[in-house]
Amino acid sequence: MDTEYLVLDEHTLCYRKPGMIGVDILAARIGSQYIGRYDAPMPSEDRVRPATKADFEEFRVWPPPHMRV
Repeated sequence: MDTEYLVLDEHTLCYRKPGMIGVDILAARIGSQYIGRYDAPMPSEDRVRPATKADFEEFRVWPPPHMRV
């Protein structure tokens, strides 16, 4: 399994590497409850979806190599 890039509740861009319980935060909007590293499992009420290239552009974060094409 490769690194997963995720968007939580439409306000937090993060990633999870294999074996991680939580996530590492790449960027968050004001109002996000996540800061830095979130080591606990994500609460079940959070909406989680795979991040897209557009998400990286919106959050102004350089995308991983496989999304730069």
